Amino acid sequence: MKFKLWFKTYFKIILVVFLLLLIGSSVWFLFFRFDETASGLSYLRTQKSKDIVQLKNDLATRDQEELEQMMGNGSLEIFDLFRDFLIFGDSRVYGFESYGFFPAENVLADAGHTIMNIDEGIETVKQRQPKNLFFSYGVNDM
Repeated sequence: MKFKLWFKTYFKIILVVFLLLLIGSSVWFLFFRFDETASGLSYLRTQKSKDIVQLKNDLATRDQEELEQMMGNGSLEIFDLFRDFLIFGDSRVYGFESYGFFPAENVLADAGHTIMNIDEGIETVKQRQPKNLFFSYGVNDM
């Protein structure tokens, strides 16, 4: 009998504490989550009002500064320098993607591709507008 009374009492205490923690964490989460969302929306509105060319230049400057910082602290790897590029090619170039050196969206290559396949990537070039285009095909193909 005493055990049941003891169990009921502690169960109620644990339940109340759990509910208070749940309510407190919910309020905290909603309050801080709203604050993060508001600052994010403010940033997006600011970016939306800027000129597209200015945004592109700002991003290029920030990218260059990031590369210089990486170079300064010794964390720069060779493939970090190939950020704004597309590479066309045959199976040798496809290897750069398949072994994970370059992201798939930057490689327009496949086994058996020749310069006759370059037309397949023109829409991608128009969309992405990369700073650099690289072409690597077999010597006989070029």
